[in-house]
Amino acid sequence: PALKEMKGMSWLYLDNNNIGEKGIEHLAPALKEMKGMSYLNLHTNNIGDKGIEHLAPAIKFMTALDTLTLYHNAFTAIGADKIRHAWQQAGKAPNSLSL
Repeated sequence: PALKEMKGMSWLYLDNNNIGEKGIEHLAPALKEMKGMSYLNLHTNNIGDKGIEHLAPAIKFMTALDTLTLYHNAFTAIGADKIRHAWQQAGKAPNSLSL
């Protein structure tokens, strides 16, 4: 709930917090509201394919997002393809997505 109040945030660095599937499920709706965020770091958070299912749709709403870091998570090649596709569909630069 607190993140929804921080719509003007431009950077969010949440590495190594064990967010997991449930955490990203709750975080993704707040991220949709953060249209001015340019940098999001979620590496090393145990986010699997189900978590990516929640995160991927949020990307199109995050219009200013130009860097997303997701390495050292639990998603498979299927999750990686899903997030890559969402990133491309949003018109983001491929080299600014770190898996």
